[in-house]
Amino acid sequence: MKKRPRRRAKPKRLRNPFLLFLLLFLLSSFGGEFFSTAKENEGEREGEQKKLVDLLPSSIFSRFSERVKKNPRFKLIVSVYAPWCGHCKVLEPELVSALKIVREVDGTDETVVDVVKMNGDLRKYPIREEMEQRETEARKAFKKKYGVKGYPTLLLLEKKSDDESSRSGRSRSEEEEEEEEELFVAKQYKGSRSQAALLNYLRRASASDVATFKDWREAREYGKLRATESNAMFFHLMVNGGSLKIKKAFDSEAKKRENLQAWFGESDAPKTFEETNAFLDAFHAKQFPWKDIQSKDESYSVLLAVHPRVPGDEDDDSLVSDGENYKAFTTEVVLCRVAEEKEEEEEEEKKKKKKSYRANDADMSETSGYENSCNVSAFVRTRIVAPLAKLDQSVFNNILDLDSPSVFLVESGGDAKIEAFAKNAYKLALKHRKISFVRVDGDELGPWLDKEMAFGPLESSFPLCLGYHKKTHRSWYDRKWETRGNTIEESLAVFVDMNFVDIKRLPNFLPSMPLLGKLKNIHHRATFRFSNSSSPVQRLATYWWLLVIALILFVLCFSFALQYQREGKFDTSSEDDSSAKSSGEAERAAKVEESDGDEPKKTK
Repeated sequence: MKKRPRRRAKPKRLRNPFLLFLLLFLLSSFGGEFFSTAKENEGEREGEQKKLVDLLPSSIFSRFSERVKKNPRFKLIVSVYAPWCGHCKVLEPELVSALKIVREVDGTDETVVDVVKMNGDLRKYPIREEMEQRETEARKAFKKKYGVKGYPTLLLLEKKSDDESSRSGRSRSEEEEEEEEELFVAKQYKGSRSQAALLNYLRRASASDVATFKDWREAREYGKLRATESNAMFFHLMVNGGSLKIKKAFDSEAKKRENLQAWFGESDAPKTFEETNAFLDAFHAKQFPWKDIQSKDESYSVLLAVHPRVPGDEDDDSLVSDGENYKAFTTEVVLCRVAEEKEEEEEEEKKKKKKSYRANDADMSETSGYENSCNVSAFVRTRIVAPLAKLDQSVFNNILDLDSPSVFLVESGGDAKIEAFAKNAYKLALKHRKISFVRVDGDELGPWLDKEMAFGPLESSFPLCLGYHKKTHRSWYDRKWETRGNTIEESLAVFVDMNFVDIKRLPNFLPSMPLLGKLKNIHHRATFRFSNSSSPVQRLATYWWLLVIALILFVLCFSFALQYQREGKFDTSSEDDSSAKSSGEAERAAKVEESDGDEPKKTK
C-alpha cells in the first residue's frame, strides 16, 4: 500500500481580530517611545561632541568661581558669537576638535581648562519681560566690560593675581567679594582660528608658565611640538649657577598674559659648560659668542628663542649626537654675564645720581648684538615672531601688537619661489630685530594688501618690497627698490637703510590715511625736510617747492583782487559819481526853494 503524503498543518488564524489590533497598538506606542528615546540620547551625545555649552553671563561667572575653588590655575575660554555670524559657525567645530584632543590625547580634564560660548547678539532678545530684560542688560554689560566689538571673540578668563588686586589701591568690601566678576581678568585671543593654532592656545593655557627639562633631548622634543613661526619657544639656561636676576625676569615674562601664546622652559638645575654646549648644538645655535666666555667655570645665563627653520638658515653639516641629518630650528641666542650685570647696575646708579634716568625696555642696540643683553622683556617682545615668518592671521596680529616697522616681501609662484626670494633678507632680519620681516604669498594675499593696507596701486609684477609702520600710520611702496643695488640682497639692505635705519627719504603721502595719521605725517615730513637727516638735494627741492607755492599764492591773491575790482566793490569812480549826483540834487533843491521865496505876491 502506498503511503499518502502528509499534509502540512495550516497556521492557526487569530479568531479574534481585536487582540491583533491591541497588540499592534502596544508595539507602536511603547516601541516607538523606546526607539525615540534612544535616538534622543544618541543626538545628545553627538551634540556634546559637536557643540559648545551656551551659557549666560551669570552662569559663566558661577562656573568659573566653582572651578577656581578646586583649582586656582583654572582658565575658562568664552566664545562670544552671534547666530547670524558665518565665521562663528566655522570656529565652533574647530574649537570642539581642539578641546577633544586636549581632553583625550593630553589627558587634561575640565578642572584645568574649559571652553563655553555666549550669545552676544542683543537683537535676538527683545525686551518683553523682566527676565529677558535682565539677560539683555547682562549681555550688554559683559560685552562692554571686556571690549567685545565683533564676532567671534575669544576671551580667556583667569584668576586675578594678588599683585593686580593690590594695584587697584582699594580694599574690597563684602559685597564686592560676593561678585564673581571681580574674581578674574579677561584677555582677548588674537591668533589664528585654525585648529592647530587653537590647540596650541589651549595647551598653553592648561600648561604651567615655565616648563622644566632634564636634558637637551627632552627640551628639543618639547620645542618641536610647541615652537611655531608666530610664537617662539623661549629657553633659559643657568650655567654654573647662572644669574638669579635673569631667572626672576624670565619667570615674570612667562606669567604675563600678553605672552600667553609663547612657550617658556628652563633647565631643572644649573648646567655645566659641556652640558650647555650639547644643549646649544641640539638647537643649532652656532652663533653663540664662545669667545666672550673667559673660563669654563664662569657663571652666566643663556636665553634662546627657538622657531622652526626659516628660509635663509641653511642646513648645517655639524649634527647633534643622536644622528639627525637636518636642521629643524632657527635659534637666536643672547648671553647674559653676571659681571656685565654688575657693571650695568653701577653705571645706572651713576646716571641716577647725575640726572633722573629711566631705562626703557624697548631700547636694544642693533649695532652690538649683546649690548643690554640682560633685558629679558625686550628680548621676548622682539622675538616672538620668527624672522621671515609667513604672513597669516597670528603673525599679523603679533606684528600689530609690537608697534614696530614691518617689511613685506611679496612673491608668487609657490612656496619654493617665495622662500627663494625671502632668504635674501635673512641676514637683515637677524641684524634688525626691531623690524619685522615677513614673507607673503602674492597670489593669495596680494589683493588684500592692496586694499586693506593702503599701499596704493600695486603692480602685477613680482617680487615686491613694501614698508608699513602702524605707530605712525605710514605705508609705502618703493617701485624702484630693486634698482638701488647690484643684487637683491643689496637692494633690500638699501631699502631698509633708507626707510628705517638711516632715514634719507620719506615715503609718499597717501590720501587714504586716517585724519590723525595725515596730520602726524605732515608734521613728520615738515620736520624731516628741514633737518640734517635729509640730503642737500632734498632741501633744495623743498625750497624750490616752497617758492612755487608762494608764487601760486601770490597769483591767486592778485586774481582775487582783480575779480573784486571788476565787480565794482573797489571802484572809486563810481563812488565819486554817486557823491556828485547827490550834491547836484541838493543844489537843485536849494534853487527851487530860493525861487519860491523870490516869487512876487499876486494882488487882487
